[in-house]
Amino acid sequence: MNWYAYCAGDPVNFVDLWGLETVATKFNQRDIGSWVHISGQEKMTPEQSANAHERFGRTACAATTVLNAISEQYTLMTGEAMAKEQAVAAMNNAIAKGTVDSEDATTNFYTAANAMWATTGLPGKFTYTTDNPQHTVLCLKSNNKDSGKHFVNALENNDYYDVFSANVKNLDVTKETVLGIRGYDFSKNN
Repeated sequence: MNWYAYCAGDPVNFVDLWGLETVATKFNQRDIGSWVHISGQEKMTPEQSANAHERFGRTACAATTVLNAISEQYTLMTGEAMAKEQAVAAMNNAIAKGTVDSEDATTNFYTAANAMWATTGLPGKFTYTTDNPQHTVLCLKSNNKDSGKHFVNALENNDYYDVFSANVKNLDVTKETVLGIRGYDFSKNN
């Protein structure tokens, strides 16, 4: 018997609160890259637009980890998974507010979190913390040609969600270097 059959055998990436449908609770950066509005895309050729979206998706690990924290908090508060349309609106709002760069996805973490959260219509805000945070993002050293860094969502038991591969992995400190940790707390009170 599979105890996790209600969520497609993957309780980290999917939720099915009522046993009716399996819904993703985590997003990956390549999908986000194809969904968002890129500044000036209306004036681009189809090839230029495709290249711009591909670049955003390739570099959007930080922005996607923030979106996943927003999605997780949304699910905790509403009992529902964040839909793709909500995720797109959240990311586009962060881009419009200048907290996520539309070209290379450079992210101002906690201000991006609050710009994304504003689209949910729910009360509350995110603040930066290093003291036992509710949501944690790890910055790992990588071979990423754009930055040499890769951001992932920390999970329990030394696991993390890799927003590029859309897989859960175990942090192996003998092979991976943690360059930094960003923690976020959420408060329902503004």
